[in-house]
Parts: sequence; C-alpha cells; structure tokens
Amino acid sequence: MIKTSGLFNTWPHSRYGRFETRRMSRRFFLLLLVIYPITVLADGEWNRVSDDDGVTLYNRTLKGRAASEVKGTCVVDRPIEAVASLLSDIASYPKWFFRCIQSRKIPHTNSADFHFLLYVVIDTPWPFADRDVVYQVETTIDHAAQKVIVRSTAIHAPWVAPKTNTVRITDSQLQWTLEQQSSAQTRITFINRTHAAGFWGDVISDSGVHATTLYSLKKLKRLLKSSHSHRGTSITGHGAFSRMVMPI
Repeated sequence: MIKTSGLFNTWPHSRYGRFETRRMSRRFFLLLLVIYPITVLADGEWNRVSDDDGVTLYNRTLKGRAASEVKGTCVVDRPIEAVASLLSDIASYPKWFFRCIQSRKIPHTNSADFHFLLYVVIDTPWPFADRDVVYQVETTIDHAAQKVIVRSTAIHAPWVAPKTNTVRITDSQLQWTLEQQSSAQTRITFINRTHAAGFWGDVISDSGVHATTLYSLKKLKRLLKSSHSHRGTSITGHGAFSRMVMPI
C-alpha cells in the first residue's frame, strides 16, 4: 500500500507546498473578483406593482441606480399598424406622452425612417425645473414574429441648445415593443429607465418613471380607442411598416 498521509500532512509546510498554496490563493481571489461583481451588479426581478385601467405595471431595482426600471403592458383592440401609425406621429406626443409639452425630430445627416434624433421637453411639476432630452431612436421590425421594437437612448447632444430654464436629461433608456396578437389586437410593452438629472434627480426619478410609464400607456389606450383616423390590417404581407417613423 502506498502511504500518502505523510505527504499531505507535510506538503503545505514545504517550500513547494507554500508556493502552490499562495498560487492557489491568488487564483481563488481572482475568481472571486470575476464572480462577485456579476452577483452584486445583477438587476432585480420584475415585480408586479399595479393593475390600473387595463395597464399592468412592473418594476425592478437596478444596482447602482437611484431609480427603478419600470415596465408597463397593455392590450388594445387595434391593429398593430394603427398603433404604430399613431406612435409615428411625433407631433402628437403631447396628446398622450405624460407631461410632454414639445416633441420634434432633429435634422441630422444620418437621419432615416428607422434611425433619427428626437427632442422632447417634459413639464416637470413645480418647484422643479422642466426637463428636456435628446434621444437617439432605433427601430427594429421583425416581420416573422409580427413585432416592432423601438429603442431610444438619451445622448448629450451639446449641439442641441437646451430650452431656457430646463435641465438636460442624459441618462435615459426607453423601449417600446408592439406585438400583434391578432389582426385587430396589439400588445404594447413600454420599459422606462430614466434619471431626471439635476440636483433633485435622485429624489424625483423613481416617482417620475412610474407615473410616465403608467399614464402614457393609459392616455395612449384612450387615444387609440377614440381615434378613427389610424386604421390598418395584419402586418403579414403589408407594406406599412417599411414606411413608418417610430417613436420615443
């Protein structure tokens, strides 16, 4: 029989054993550095917080951020083209996007129907200053899945002069997803992560994101229900999406 007990008892105390122990310790420490941040910085799970007038709201915490990320979903009895057509009408945003008082496309050399810059001004309640933001908008259309995804990312855009007495938001990501449920029904999902910027940004961001997500969807639903000018059919074999200019 080969005796190994003496080897394992004396190995850590030998010169070679001490070297290997230190090397293993360093490897273990480096492994922790890789794994630990992934664990710590992972975002939280979506939590259902409310159901209001057909709009379901979820939120989740984001590590290292003062405000939560909020997701709102609803289903409207309108074709996906009708929803996209209304959302593509940038001038209409003040009618439904919560507290939006101004919206316009910014002329840019790289502008296209599915890639453009958007300027928005938000009426922030007193005593806080109004906010403005420049979004870079990217649209993806998945005909096979009958889905449209619009991602809007705030950028600094120093060449766009801020409106007088406003605070410029530069940390915001919005995502709209339109999914055809049937030829006459569409699911709308709106995900909103926005820091309101300025001295009071940490204080007002969380409530602002929740209110914007909820009331934008509620107003959009009402506008779609009452509108008779935005009509469409199934997107299968339909050319409307190739011409659309999508929203924030």
